[in-house]
Order: sequence, then C-alpha cells, then structure tokens
Amino acid sequence: MEALKMVKEYTLPILIHKEDDEYIAECPVFYVASQGNTMDDAIENVKEALELYLGDEDIQREMPEELPKYSFEEMVRRARELCLEYGGAEEKLPSYTCSKVNICVKLPSTSN
Repeated sequence: MEALKMVKEYTLPILIHKEDDEYIAECPVFYVASQGNTMDDAIENVKEALELYLGDEDIQREMPEELPKYSFEEMVRRARELCLEYGGAEEKLPSYTCSKVNICVKLPSTSN
C-alpha cells in the first residue's frame, strides 16, 4: 500500500507592529512570532515559523479540528497580555496592524 501525503491549509490572522528598527509579526492563535527589517519580511518570516510549528507531528496530534476565531480586539488583547507578561508593566504597548497569512502544512503520511 502506498502512503498518502495530505496537505492542510490554514488562513491565520497575524498582528504586525514596529519595534525600534524592526517589524514584528505574530500569530495570536498559536503565539508564534518573528521579525524582519520590513513589514513584508516579518510576514514572510512568521509564515515560515508557522509552517515549521504546524508541521510538527506532536502539534498536529493536539490540533483541534476547528481553530478558534478571534476578533481584532481579542487578538490585540492576547498580544498585549504577552507583551506585558514578557516586557513588564512599564513597557509601552505597540499599535497593531492586522493581516492574514495562508499556510500549507504537510500532514503525516497515512497508509491507504
């Protein structure tokens, strides 16, 4: 029997903000983030980070069938909670831009 490789497609929200001379792109659904010198670089880098994260077999086993859907306000709230948790209360909270990325992830092989 031949093993079948399946691909799962996700459309995920991301938040982008500028921090010093870099752009930070983060996915509040999975708390995955990356950075880049330009907004486009940050988006491409977070897309790659998400593909690696979601491509992990352990993560795939724990994934719910339906991903949570967050409003822009809820995503910003989640991102700011992380900012405060890791940056401290005196940290200036960033102003966010919202976007989406499409991710294709190869699922583990299954026998036919």
